[in-house]
Amino acid sequence: MERSSVRKEEYIVYGSETCRFCTLAQGLLDHYGKNYTYVDIMESPDVQKAFFKKTNNAKTVPQVFMYDPVRAYGNEEMEIHIGGYEKLELWLREIKEHERKLDKDRTI
Repeated sequence: MERSSVRKEEYIVYGSETCRFCTLAQGLLDHYGKNYTYVDIMESPDVQKAFFKKTNNAKTVPQVFMYDPVRAYGNEEMEIHIGGYEKLELWLREIKEHERKLDKDRTI
């Protein structure tokens, strides 16, 4: 019997090659050791169309989404829209702080 692959936690960064904040967002995800996929919205008209539909016509990049299998309850289409670079930075800091508190509680 074949096992179906389960989608793991990952981030999706929508951006463009000329976007400095897109590069910074990728660097931030690398720094925190997060898995991510980068999608260049300038790749094709179809990618742009999908981006605008997914982001409700966002005017800026990067736009970052996160898939969390725990929160999605197996629904692989359920992704959390984090927003741009500054929101991603805050999101990751809050996760790191939460992890520190959990580690501290475990050692008590």
